[in-house]
Amino acid sequence: MADRKGDDLRYSLDDSKIREHLGYAPRVSFTDGLAATVAWYRAHRSWWEPLKERAKLR
Repeated sequence: MADRKGDDLRYSLDDSKIREHLGYAPRVSFTDGLAATVAWYRAHRSWWEPLKERAKLR
């Protein structure tokens, strides 16, 4: 089966237009945001582990 258009192994984003036209600036750096996200998932295993188990049953 052929891949769907846009079904890539990775995606990259360019926020230059939103920065230029709307004055967007992230409040949290990518590195800090990623670290905070990983910390949240580590601290809340009881939230995501049941979801992971349910996904295995499908």
